[in-house]
Amino acid sequence: MTIRSAVTLISLLGLMAIGAEGQARVQVHVTDALGSPVPPQSLKLTAEDGTTIEARQDEVLNLKYGRYAVDVTAQGFSNAARNFLVDQPQQILSITMKLGTMEVPLHPCSIAGRIVPKDGVRRIRLLELFGSYLTDVPVVDGAFRFQNLECGDYMLIVMSSKRCLATMMSHATMIGSNVDIRLPELGGGACDPAN
Repeated sequence: MTIRSAVTLISLLGLMAIGAEGQARVQVHVTDALGSPVPPQSLKLTAEDGTTIEARQDEVLNLKYGRYAVDVTAQGFSNAARNFLVDQPQQILSITMKLGTMEVPLHPCSIAGRIVPKDGVRRIRLLELFGSYLTDVPVVDGAFRFQNLECGDYMLIVMSSKRCLATMMSHATMIGSNVDIRLPELGGGACDPAN
């Protein structure tokens, strides 16, 4: 190899390196506080010159080196806005989302009522009959209330500190269902298999 060939080769390699310095392969990874991936509804990167790029979770982007503002929205989380410096040939921008208010419409139906007698009753459980919704609310002075329910059929289960006392079916409506539950006078709970 001649000196001229060596100088040409070094010059070409130098030009390739200079051209490669200006580009980076970048991914944006969005997680919750525990590190689980969060699918963003919107993920935008804005360059210093105002250019905006919409991306998906973990999509590989070819970006110029420089500063970028990253804005992320995801249902159930507060919006996140972070600034990053892209200065590595391959780089992952990690954004940890913080829980926020749910921006979903509240369901309009409810079930409320009283339990007689109220002695020993601590809570009441609501179980959606044709779905997977389950929640407990405390019984205060014999009264209970379930709000923001999807309209439909539910099973109510009256609980003491140690056992189930009674069950009842109810239908949640928009004007609110009013349910009074009279507990049986049994030695065991009304939900016990022996009764």
